[in-house]
Amino acid sequence: MVEQVEALADTSTPGDIAAAISSGSFRSSGMVVVPCSIKTSRGSRRHFQTICVRAADVTLKERRRLVLLVRETPMHLGHLKLLVQVLSWAR
Repeated sequence: MVEQVEALADTSTPGDIAAAISSGSFRSSGMVVVPCSIKTSRGSRRHFQTICVRAADVTLKERRRLVLLVRETPMHLGHLKLLVQVLSWAR
């Protein structure tokens, strides 16, 4: 399954924090994170732990669409606060 999804991608560089997708010059309409854990969604803007978090941050910085399909349910207040924090990055 992973190989099939990677075959659809224009580029695939998992683990490479300096990959092209982590740059604002990488052209895209946006980004979808599926599945998105709360841990992924709370990545700090100053501390990029993964290429996924870094690319999402760049997506927001460039004012492109970011869709997070959060897998944790039901959500509690802490989860909702983290998602609101992500939304505040886009402003």
